[in-house]
Amino acid sequence: MQQQKKFYWKGIDQQGKTFNGYLTLNSEAELKQHLLKSGIALLRFEEQKIKNYKFFKNKVLPSELIYFFF
Repeated sequence: MQQQKKFYWKGIDQQGKTFNGYLTLNSEAELKQHLLKSGIALLRFEEQKIKNYKFFKNKVLPSELIYFFF
């Protein structure tokens, strides 16, 4: 299974109106296909980094909470 990627894209429709946005998909080809189904031709795109923040990897014990509040 591929990891999904976040893309920032810019495109144009048949009337010349421009569009842009973010989509999370598996590949560039999937991005092009998705936009074409919506009637938008892809002009350019950038792959964005997806950040995974984990502030507390382990559980905080009640005895450790004392240090936060007192």
